[in-house]
Amino acid sequence: SLTATGNFIGTYHYMAPERFTVGAVDSRSDIYSLACVLYEALTAQSPFPGDTLQEQITGHRSAPPPRPSNTNPDIPASLDQVIARGMAKNPEARYD
Repeated sequence: SLTATGNFIGTYHYMAPERFTVGAVDSRSDIYSLACVLYEALTAQSPFPGDTLQEQITGHRSAPPPRPSNTNPDIPASLDQVIARGMAKNPEARYD
């Protein structure tokens, strides 16, 4: 019953925006999740924290990817671009 139509399976802190819709999901969704994990490894924070599930989902669906160098100035700004591409809202803009 967990895989019924309309149910979401995943950890909301790491789910790609397209996982919250009926759109196609492929390996680029995993790239998004990996970029979220990388962001958290660099900053010790989830990319889109929120007190409610709706705040987290809204962050993934509409907020720009966070810049790890804004959270920790010791992180090279070049990693901001890696996170931005990995967490692009449009799967076509992510790494293959």
